[in-house]
Amino acid sequence: MPELTLNDFTLHYIDETTGGPGRADMVGRADMVGRADTTLVLIHGDLASAAWWRPFMGRLPAGWRVIAPDLRGCGRSSRPAAGYRIDQYAADLRALLDAVKPGPFVLVGHSLGGAVAMTYALGQEADLQALVLVDPVPADGLSFGRVGKEAFAHLKENPEALAVAVGRAMTTAPRDDFFRLLVADAAAADQHVFVDNTAEMEAFDVFGRLHELSLRTLVVIGEQDQLIARVPMVRTAEAIPQAQVEFVADSGHSPQIEKPDEFVRLVLGFIEEVHRAAEPPAEPRPMSDFAIGQKAVYRRTITVEDIETFGRLIGDYNPLHFNQAYAEKTRFGGRIGHGMLTAALISAALGMKLPGPGGVYLRQDSKFLRPVNPGDTVAVVVEVTAINVERRRLVLRTECFNQRDERIVTGEAELLVT
Repeated sequence: MPELTLNDFTLHYIDETTGGPGRADMVGRADMVGRADTTLVLIHGDLASAAWWRPFMGRLPAGWRVIAPDLRGCGRSSRPAAGYRIDQYAADLRALLDAVKPGPFVLVGHSLGGAVAMTYALGQEADLQALVLVDPVPADGLSFGRVGKEAFAHLKENPEALAVAVGRAMTTAPRDDFFRLLVADAAAADQHVFVDNTAEMEAFDVFGRLHELSLRTLVVIGEQDQLIARVPMVRTAEAIPQAQVEFVADSGHSPQIEKPDEFVRLVLGFIEEVHRAAEPPAEPRPMSDFAIGQKAVYRRTITVEDIETFGRLIGDYNPLHFNQAYAEKTRFGGRIGHGMLTAALISAALGMKLPGPGGVYLRQDSKFLRPVNPGDTVAVVVEVTAINVERRRLVLRTECFNQRDERIVTGEAELLVT
């Protein structure tokens, strides 16, 4: 494991080229295996080390470069007396990348590492191809409270409690030798990691700057995360202009460990989309890419701001959308979103997911079954139902569901694949 001597400590890091057989089957596109120019930079979370990425790294296609540092005070990096701050972790990362010269790369941050990744991206976006945040510390901070911070401060001296804490970060993972290795890594961390990181995560606040990011961003959230609530993570994603959210079923806070196959599938699929958008095809996308029954899902949580922005954009100031006092007196009991705002999410699913970039709307039929309220998470499910190869056309079932799995829109779309 190479090391880099910085001003006040020695940083250890992984810098490897993946040598596995490749997992093209997980994405459905064989050309992903051949993208040997893909570089990933992986930032671990609190009480962790680069080892937390091993299950993910072992499933990547052959020929990818992976760089994964142990943050100061963690893993095999040395234990300086100071500098345990999110902005300093980002500065340490900058120094490492200046030294190893990765070229364009995809930055992946888990938990506390997500906060480091956001901080780095806000200062160095030109270096990045894309950003992946895995169950990240929310952009407006993570509250521990006095009791929580005190409990963290004493974990190092209580091995049993520390093992429980690490276990809560990967609730569905087996308690095997790999788990015990990660617990040992946590126990070896500097005491500053136990004390300073909680204060840093509480004080973290870049929410007001996320609109500055123009990066394609993937936010991956374990549905059973016991450490960070879903809503603030989704709000973080929604504040990034080109972000998308994917949920991993039967996973807690660490899907790269708990559900590594699903995590790799999501990340590789996302990177494929990024490459595809950056490199327009020289010829039309083959219709063989599509199959009857092929599905895609796009999710977004609708906010009051979304409703008001959409209304102002189209000039629809119906008080059902803008006036809570008025809306409370109606059958809806409060403000609702525009029907066409929900329909616009179908457009996003078709344009970005299936068939994806290059698809052109020919027809959309929709029936609105239920209203969408502020705070509802809408899942758009699109499914290919008919393919006309000669005319390069697809027909897709288009349905929207809320977080209670109630169908809110049903319909059908026809698109031309250019």
